[in-house]
Amino acid sequence: MKQYILMATAFFYSLPAFGQTFIHQVDSLQNLLKISRPDSSRVNACLALAKWYQKNPTNRSQAYLDSTLLYARQAEVLSRSLGSRSLLGQALLSKSKALIDPRARTDKQIDEARRALKEALTIYSATRDKLQWADATYLFADSFSSQDTSRLPYLQLALGMYKKIGARQLAAETLSEIALTYQLRGRIAESLRIYLRVLAIQVPFRDKSPVLTLYHLAALYKLLGNYPKALQYAYWMNRVSLRMRDTPYLSSSYDILSTLYEELGNHRAALQFRYETLRISEQENNLQAILTTRIDISRTLLALNRSQEALSQAKATLKLIEVSLPKFRLIASLIVGECYMAVRDYKSAEVYYKWTESNVQPINSPILTNINQNLGILNLKTNRLDKAALYLAKAYENEQHFKHPIHKRQILLALYQLDSTRGNTALALNHFRQYTVLNDSLVNEAKNKQITLLQIQFDTEKKVKDIKSLQQQNQLQKASINQERLVRNLTLIGILLLTFLLWLSYNRYRIKQRTNQLLESKQMEINQKNESLSHLIVEKDWLLKELHHRVKNNLQLIISLLQSQGKYLLDKSAISAIEQSEHRVRAMALIHQKLYRDENISQIDMRAYIQEVAEQLSDSFDLEHRIAIHYNLIPMELDVSQAIPLGLIINEAITNAFKYAFPHEQSGNIYASLAKAETGRYLLQVKDDGVGLPSGVDLKQSNSMGANIMRGLSQQLGSSLEVTSGQGLEVSVLFEVFNPRIIPTHAVY
Repeated sequence: MKQYILMATAFFYSLPAFGQTFIHQVDSLQNLLKISRPDSSRVNACLALAKWYQKNPTNRSQAYLDSTLLYARQAEVLSRSLGSRSLLGQALLSKSKALIDPRARTDKQIDEARRALKEALTIYSATRDKLQWADATYLFADSFSSQDTSRLPYLQLALGMYKKIGARQLAAETLSEIALTYQLRGRIAESLRIYLRVLAIQVPFRDKSPVLTLYHLAALYKLLGNYPKALQYAYWMNRVSLRMRDTPYLSSSYDILSTLYEELGNHRAALQFRYETLRISEQENNLQAILTTRIDISRTLLALNRSQEALSQAKATLKLIEVSLPKFRLIASLIVGECYMAVRDYKSAEVYYKWTESNVQPINSPILTNINQNLGILNLKTNRLDKAALYLAKAYENEQHFKHPIHKRQILLALYQLDSTRGNTALALNHFRQYTVLNDSLVNEAKNKQITLLQIQFDTEKKVKDIKSLQQQNQLQKASINQERLVRNLTLIGILLLTFLLWLSYNRYRIKQRTNQLLESKQMEINQKNESLSHLIVEKDWLLKELHHRVKNNLQLIISLLQSQGKYLLDKSAISAIEQSEHRVRAMALIHQKLYRDENISQIDMRAYIQEVAEQLSDSFDLEHRIAIHYNLIPMELDVSQAIPLGLIINEAITNAFKYAFPHEQSGNIYASLAKAETGRYLLQVKDDGVGLPSGVDLKQSNSMGANIMRGLSQQLGSSLEVTSGQGLEVSVLFEVFNPRIIPTHAVY
C-alpha cells in the first residue's frame, strides 16, 4: 500500500503554489460579485470563486470545500433563474466536483452529485457539447471509489468521446483511471498494458504528465518481480522530475528507487536514495515526509548492521513524532524496539514492544504480526519460554492472513529454537523442515534477485561503456563536423569577402568613373563660365570706362554751361557761386577722368588725386605762385564712394583758403596732408598760415554753402570734421576706410 500513499502525496504536492496570486484573484472576484447584477457575469463570478476554493493549494480544509459548494449552488440557482442551459451545466459540474471530493464525500453527497451529473449530461446531450459531456461522464465515474468496477463503463464512454474530439491528454488521464482500477483489483497484467498505452500518449507532450504513469509502471513491475524494468521506469521518472524541477515527484522517484534497491539487497544504494528523499522533504518543509523517511533510514541502517546509528536516528525521530505527528508513533516505537534488540538491550526493547502492543488497534494488522513476532523472539532470548510460545503462536496465526514469507521464515526459525530448547524434538524437526523449505525458496529468490542485480549492474556498466564510447565517437564526429563546418564556413566567408571586394572595387571604379565624368562636365561648365565671365568683366570694364568718360564729358559740359552763364551775370556773389560750383564739378570730373584713363576703374589714387585737385584750383584762381601748396600724403587708394566726398571737402577747404586766408594778395602757404591715425583711422588735414576766421565766426554753426557741404559730406563718410582757427585755419577730417563691398553706392553729387 505504500506506493498509493506516495501517489497521493505526489498529487497534493504537485499543485502549483499560486498563493499570493490566488488571494488577489479571490478579492477581485468577491468585489465583482458584490457590485454585479443578477446576470451571467454574477454566475461566472460564482463559478470562478467555486473553482478557486476547490483548487487552492494553500488551504484544503473543510471550510474551503464548504465555500466551493456555496458558490457552486449560488451559480446553479441563478443560472436556473436566467434560463441559461450552458451556465447551468457548468454550475452542476462545479457542484458535483465538490460533492465527490475525497475530503468529505458521503453517500448523501454522492447521490446528490450523481443527480446533478445526470442533469448535466442531459443538457450537454441537447447542446451537443462533446467536451463538457465527456467531462460530466468522467465525473460520474469518479463518483465511485477507485477500486469499484462500476466506474469502468463510464470511463470507457468518456474515453471514447475524448478520442473522438482529439483531446489526447484527457484521454490519457481517463486511461490512467481505468488502469488504476485494474491495479487495485489485482489485474496487474491489464493495468500494466493500459499504463504503457498512457505513457505512449503522454511522452510526446514533453511535460510532467508521464511522471505518475512512470511511478505506476515501476510499482507494477516491482510487484511482478521484474526489477530491471522497475528500475528503468523509476530512473525515467527521476529524470523527468529533475528536468521539470518537480520536487514532490522527484522525492517519490528517490523513494521507489530506494525501495527497489532494498529489495534487491543493495542497502547502500537504498540508503543513498533515502537521504536524497530526506533532503527534498526538508527543503519542502514537509514534516510527515521527513519523519517517515527518517524511519525508513533507521530500517536501512539496521539492514547494514549499523545498529547504534540506527538507534540514534530512530530515537530522535520518535521524539519529533510524539510532539508533531502522534499517528506515526506506533511504527516509530516498533523501529526503536528493533534497534534496541539489535544492540542486545532487551529490557529497553521490551518497553517499546509492550507500548506498541497496548496501543495497536486492528486485530489482524500486519503491525500486530510484527509486534507478536518481535515479542516472541525477545522472550526466547531472555529464556521466558512460555511467553515466547504464546507470542510466536499469535504471530504465526496472524501471518496466515498476510502471507509475508520473510516474517514467516523468522517465526518458523524462532519456533524451531523454542521447541529445541523445550526438548520437543518432533515439533522442532517439523518447524525446521518448514523453515528449510521456505528459506531455500527465499534464498533462491534472493539469489535470483542478486543475479538480477548483478545483471543490472553489468548491463549498466555495459551501457555506461557504450555511452562513453558513443560519446567519444560523437565527440570525434562533432569535432570532424565542426572542422568541416569551419572549413566550409571559412571558404564561404572567403568567397563572400572576395566577391564583396570585387563588387566594392568595381563599384568604386564606376563611382570614380562617374565622378570623373561629372568633374569633367563641371570643369567644362566652369571653364565656359569663366570665359564668359572674363568677357563680361572686360565688357563691364569698357562699359564703366565709357560710363566714366560720358560722366566726365557731361560734367565738362556742365562746367561750360556754368562758365557761359557766368559771363552774363553782373552780381559778384552770383558769379562767385557759379565759380564755386565749377570748382566742385571739376573735382568730381577729375575723378571720372582718372577712372576711365586708369586700368583700375574702382579705386582712386588719393595722393595723385589730391595734388591734381589742388593744382587745378590754383590754376583757376590765377595766383601767380604767391600761395604755395605743400603736400604730405601717404600712398593710398580709396573707393569712388569715399574718394568723391573727400575730394569735395578738399575742394572746399582749399577754395576757402585761396579766397579768404590771404587778403590783399598776400603770400602764404597751404598744407595738405593724409596720414594714418593711431586708432586705425586716417586723418586728412588742410591748413594755411593765413589770417584765419574772423572773431565770432564758427564754421560749425555757419549756414554758408561751403560749410553745409563739408558737414554733410563728413556725415556721409561717417567721419569727424574739426575746424580750428588760430595762426591760420585748419580743417581736419578723421575717417575710416570702408570695405567697398558694404559701402553704399548711392550718388554723392
